Amino acid sequence: MTRLEDALLMCFDLETTGVNPQEDRVVQLGVSYFRGGRHLQKHQQLIHPGVPIPPGAAAVHGVTDEHVREAPRLAQLLERLEAHFSGAVFAGPPPVLVGYNLISYDLPLFEAELRRAGAAWSVLQRPAIDVFTFVKWHLRHEPSRKLSDIAARFQIPLRAHDALSDAHATGLLLGRLFRDGYLPPTVEEITREEARLRPLLDEEYREYGNWLYHDRRTGELLLGTKRHTGLRLADVDAGFFRFILDKNKPEARAAEGGGERGDKGPPLPPRVRELFEARLR
Repeated sequence: MTRLEDALLMCFDLETTGVNPQEDRVVQLGVSYFRGGRHLQKHQQLIHPGVPIPPGAAAVHGVTDEHVREAPRLAQLLERLEAHFSGAVFAGPPPVLVGYNLISYDLPLFEAELRRAGAAWSVLQRPAIDVFTFVKWHLRHEPSRKLSDIAARFQIPLRAHDALSDAHATGLLLGRLFRDGYLPPTVEEITREEARLRPLLDEEYREYGNWLYHDRRTGELLLGTKRHTGLRLADVDAGFFRFILDKNKPEARAAEGGGERGDKGPPLPPRVRELFEARLR
């Protein structure tokens, strides 16, 4: 087994044209390498996506069409990129990939880009650690699990939505979670634990959305939204539940968003509605 402290960690982040992993394109890539808790080197690259960058995406990360006008296309960078993902940059085996929402977003999006560019290699089936999984499990009591907010909690410097800054902060956060005892000692054990946690988190989200979660030690059901995060349902005024239920009536959602779903995200899951209604009886 490979101790996490001995592994070469390639912390990896993308800024893109949108949030669809199969359709959207990379505009900026950042990589920050760590080993044994020490930062080794970092790299950042603007990439021409081949399509216009939507104003909404540019407003998030600050990368505009003008910024990438002279940037290379991904297909022009394949040899350089493969050197990083194969481990050739350090003349060793492939690094352990590390990211924040890596498994659900960055890796599938980058893999789709590689296929479009005609790459003969893949980023899938490589050792990878998604720090977001462990944050959602061990730090679910935090009002927000966004990288910027978790980084602030641990006083990790971050310029949010900059690929290199996000990648570097994720590497520092991984080290902090490891030192605080949230991660097992080896890469293999970490990836096994992540594989165990992901379906538990998926099941919890399917039943409760972001509204509720189970305390990781006691199993008690707690509220999971903003300032109420971590509170028992019995400890929150009934007016809160009445307000949420009224806002989620079909006619209220239609009035706010012009449709059945409204503009406030998906409707309350049935189990959440049932529990909130029970607090009013």
